[in-house]
Amino acid sequence: MDATSGAGVDLIVEVDLSVNVDLDVAALAKEGRLVAYGSSEREFKMPFSKSILKNIGFDFFILYHLPQARRHEICQGVNDLIAQGNIVHNIAEVLPLHSIVKAHERVESGSAIGNIVLAV
Repeated sequence: MDATSGAGVDLIVEVDLSVNVDLDVAALAKEGRLVAYGSSEREFKMPFSKSILKNIGFDFFILYHLPQARRHEICQGVNDLIAQGNIVHNIAEVLPLHSIVKAHERVESGSAIGNIVLAV
């Protein structure tokens, strides 16, 4: 919240909603939007009262269920952001392929801040 002087962010794109929903709701500004495309738990509690008081909007989607034209549009938008230097990947660790078990353990433990990359 320091980065927004307490105002919160307008949009969060979430990969694991069940783990981060409380933090996400706290970090969102009033009228904020949370777009979730993944969750490690199929069923979980949502902070309804805090969400409705901030009038937060929730959207859920599976990329592969979108029409081909929309997927292409999204991919082009992401590619444009990468080309402009507006997306930076946080790589926590690069491991050789033979350390794939260690890589999975690091991801599953939640101890890696960023992506674990396998060098092939």
